[in-house]
Amino acid sequence: MSFEDRANIATLSSLGGFGDISNEQEVSYYEECIEVAGSRVATLSNAEDILKERAKLWRQINQLDKFIIAYADWLDWLANQQRMDDLELELAHLRTIAANQQINRGQHFELLEGLEPYGALLPKLRSSLANEYQGIAIDEVDNAIRQGRSEESFFQDLKRALYCLSPDIVPQLIEYQQQSRDEATKLGIQASPSGDSQETVLDLSSLRLALVGGHEATRREVSRELTSTYRVQEVVEVAPSSEAYNSRSNVQSRINNCNLIVVITGYMGHDLSNIVSELKRDSALAGQVLPVACRGKSGVIREILRTVTYYSGNN
Repeated sequence: MSFEDRANIATLSSLGGFGDISNEQEVSYYEECIEVAGSRVATLSNAEDILKERAKLWRQINQLDKFIIAYADWLDWLANQQRMDDLELELAHLRTIAANQQINRGQHFELLEGLEPYGALLPKLRSSLANEYQGIAIDEVDNAIRQGRSEESFFQDLKRALYCLSPDIVPQLIEYQQQSRDEATKLGIQASPSGDSQETVLDLSSLRLALVGGHEATRREVSRELTSTYRVQEVVEVAPSSEAYNSRSNVQSRINNCNLIVVITGYMGHDLSNIVSELKRDSALAGQVLPVACRGKSGVIREILRTVTYYSGNN
């Protein structure tokens, strides 16, 4: 069954074509469509309804992890369609969800960083993301001081992402952080030391990396950052089926010599996902396969560094 057929079935279920079914049953049809279509879902005439309804259903079911994935797909589609006005409304809606503590600040950041690949396409989005990141950062600083703790681990990643979007804001944020801690100390509030520290830049010159799936802009920027900052010598990119044709033999020949294969699962495509899964199952890949749900440059790099650091420390 084609993904177009599955899309029609999903639409039919939302119109009551299968009778009075549960939200769980209804959303399962949307999930089947997305799983098979991958990034090609954007080509469907009813893509907007499918993606929006899917996110709404997961929220109603109160499945937070599923909702975050679905909402990321919905935001991604709006950005891909260059619907900046609608995207601004959704960003405001997302702030409300975060303010109501239905998602935490780290999850809020992860949803937003998935939009980073569209910064070049939508200049206004860059400034919007910078403002959103700044707001999350200030909120995290304030909460850390009130609770007598250091900022959460995502705070450093958020600052790096903010630096890429608007470098001038970062010194202002650091100054605000220090002033807030100084004022807390004067008031007798015991604030834990900031989690900021000088980051040790890893030498990844021995890493042979494959980036499978994801946006072209994400793969390009991840490759550039890793080669320029972390001295990675070899990066192989495998585009999703929406950009290029993939066969098992072609994918295997391209990534077989890589010792880390990063699979960017968002909008990857059922065919490419199956190929990588089958190669892994058949022990046809020499390297470790690392699935990552994040879509933006900062998130993908973060997961790569965490994985390399973990295995370096355990070997």
